[in-house]
Amino acid sequence: MGVVNRLAGSGASVLAHFLGYHRDPHRQARAGWRWARAAANGPGVVRLSHGIDLMTRAVDAIDPGHPKVAKYHSRLCWALRIRYERSGDRGDLDRAVLFGRRSVDAAPGDRELFRRRTRLVGALIARFLVTGAASDLDTAIAEARSALDGVPPSHPHRAGLMSNLGYALLARFDGTGNPADLDAAIAMARLAVGLGRRRHTDPAVARANLSIMLESRFQHTAAVADLDEAIALGRHNVAADRSRLAVHQNNLSNVLLTKFEHTNDPGLLDEAISLARAAVDATPQGRPPPADIASTLAAALTDRSRHRGAFTDVEAGIATARLAVAATPAGDVRRAGRLSNLGVALRSRYHRIGAAADLDEAVAVGRQAVAAAPANQAVSAALHGNLAGALLNRFWRHDTLGDLDEAITVMDQVAAAARTDRTDHLTSLSVALLARYHRTADAVDLDRAVTVARQAAGLAEAGEPRAMGRTRALHQLSKALLEQYRRSAAADLDEVLSVARAAVAGVPADQAMGADCRSTLGRVLATRFDRDHDIADLDEAIDSWASASATVTASTRTRLEAMSRWGDATGVRHDLAAALPMYADVIGLLPVLAWRGIAAADRRYLLQTTTVTAASDAAAAALAAGCPSRSLTLLEQGRGVLWSQLLELRTDLDRLQRAHPDLAGALAACRAGLDGPDDPAPPVRWGRNRVR
Repeated sequence: MGVVNRLAGSGASVLAHFLGYHRDPHRQARAGWRWARAAANGPGVVRLSHGIDLMTRAVDAIDPGHPKVAKYHSRLCWALRIRYERSGDRGDLDRAVLFGRRSVDAAPGDRELFRRRTRLVGALIARFLVTGAASDLDTAIAEARSALDGVPPSHPHRAGLMSNLGYALLARFDGTGNPADLDAAIAMARLAVGLGRRRHTDPAVARANLSIMLESRFQHTAAVADLDEAIALGRHNVAADRSRLAVHQNNLSNVLLTKFEHTNDPGLLDEAISLARAAVDATPQGRPPPADIASTLAAALTDRSRHRGAFTDVEAGIATARLAVAATPAGDVRRAGRLSNLGVALRSRYHRIGAAADLDEAVAVGRQAVAAAPANQAVSAALHGNLAGALLNRFWRHDTLGDLDEAITVMDQVAAAARTDRTDHLTSLSVALLARYHRTADAVDLDRAVTVARQAAGLAEAGEPRAMGRTRALHQLSKALLEQYRRSAAADLDEVLSVARAAVAGVPADQAMGADCRSTLGRVLATRFDRDHDIADLDEAIDSWASASATVTASTRTRLEAMSRWGDATGVRHDLAAALPMYADVIGLLPVLAWRGIAAADRRYLLQTTTVTAASDAAAAALAAGCPSRSLTLLEQGRGVLWSQLLELRTDLDRLQRAHPDLAGALAACRAGLDGPDDPAPPVRWGRNRVR
């Protein structure tokens, strides 16, 4: 093996000739195996391909009845599957299954049969994840059981075989949703962990598999004990197995992200990002980080940007998501999820700076992700849901009814089929239906938006694993009920208020979502004030809008709307002059909304759709306060925001980006730091452990 490694830079045929292996196919097969194993731990496929070529030529030259052919076929099965994972070539996967089957059938009584069955199981599961063929998965489980049954209880590899069977059962659970498979997988993984402590089998692998299985069961049952145990197992591996530290850090980061979604504890999110960064930093200098690790970091950064509004997280999330996509071959089953995560990150930036190009790219990569969707139903639902969210956002931007109709069709299908994240999928469907009601005034859409939002809220109350999932569902229900009341007084306004209050109570005041919820609460209170004329409702509405407008993590659009409503309500409560500070603040924020870093068309859109009457409202308030000169100033300031930018001799950010990218990035960070996320159709994070 030392000779093979030292000559790894030369061609396979040169090596074979140099060593004389071309005259002895058995020696050639052994050399190919050594080459493949040595190359399996490094990047790329060239050296691995050399080993596969050597082994292939060897088995072609050996009598099919030779007793060692089964071993050579099994090794080819393993090497071809590894190359498939790097290149995405389906031909390699089919050949891996073919050679694996031949290896098992060739020597049924061999003492190494368990090893050959295990390699065949790996190839069958990999092919199932691509094709969704249930027969492959059923065969894999049968072979895994046979491998386990074929060794005695004292066999040193029994723990590993148990872990493999659990992995196969988990894959079938992901495909069918049968909880019996998941429970059996966890039971098998627990046995593997116990045996691993007493035998030379590596217990870290068994712990990692058990952690993934427990996190998966939590997603379906919301049993917090499972999630806590998964985290404990991950922490154990990080502390105990330094040889694969980056892998364990990545796995633990994924589980902590799930815990954050359940608890909304910002400390967990920060820890998840720290672990993912450490895993990325462990990459040897000069090499890109592994795609799965980059994908985890990208998802975590995007999550934090949506909750805290740090634009540096948005930019870093997009850059890291692009790295993950670039490092994943076109045929790799995991590429779809990484494309979808990139789309989520782009949507996050769109909601921060309003550039339509980000939204168009989010739709484009979302379509690519759906086209490459694996057979796994849970993964497919997440990919379709994220595409639908991007289409809904693009409808709001361009008023393209076709995008909205497509989004609703996709969301309907996803909500009906999804087994996890169903609360979020139903909430997004209600958002889209309410948007179409606003566009077409079709009461059927409004009634259905209320019904679907009630279903989402009911699921959330019954045990939604995500803390923010419950808040989003309640917030959407309050908005849909409010529209229903305004249309026909069919809704109970007191119920609407109760739901809106529950939404506000479910989110910290300093988070962007909190500003949205408080702004909606203000609208409900103002509506009840219009009906009952209770001044306490108006005072509480004013307080809600004041609080929302002061939330620095909220989007500029959310803050502008809250400030405008705050000013309107203050004018009713006191007089128009008292509303002057709020209206003046609205005018002051307009340049932040329509900043020069985005295209002129984007600026016009944001100004036209956000504050149509801002300048006249501010001018009228100044006149009422006896300040005619300030009235004129505010009027010209509000109306001249866009014109002043267009007439000034300054370049748009795209030109600055080409000439001085560092300065352009700093400018973008400064502006976006004043803005925040605002995405009423929340994305579903697609993590590494969604595909096994």
